[in-house]
Amino acid sequence: METLEKQYNIPYAFEAGLSVRNVYKTVTEEHELICMRLFVNNEKAGEIVLKLLKDGSTLEIDSLYIEKEHRCQGHGSKLLTVAEETALKRNVERVIIHPYSIEEDYMSDSALKRYYMKRGFIPFRCKMVKPVNDRKMPHSIRRKN
Repeated sequence: METLEKQYNIPYAFEAGLSVRNVYKTVTEEHELICMRLFVNNEKAGEIVLKLLKDGSTLEIDSLYIEKEHRCQGHGSKLLTVAEETALKRNVERVIIHPYSIEEDYMSDSALKRYYMKRGFIPFRCKMVKPVNDRKMPHSIRRKN
């Protein structure tokens, strides 16, 4: 299997012991589904599943999960960076995420929304949208300066 860097030409500047690998890809008529796993010292620390729409306009973060013992160490941010870099390399207009925690005892939905807003996501209906290129965003969800 090709490495992620070769397959997607995404530069990762992770410290020693961290790697993203085991890329699985499924293509349907409507989208491409990409699964990437983050490993810390060869132990699975997390996973992100990305859905790239066939029209190339949107990359949706279908799921992002960090194993309990690896939380609060910046690994979720690293996987989010991988998604953002993938969006840039694929030249999509926006990244979408549905900010809902499956473990309320770890982080509330409102705390999760605040976290994504700090990363540049904009609340829009029941999801959050991050423009990759503001000029391509629909007027109703363009960043207000």
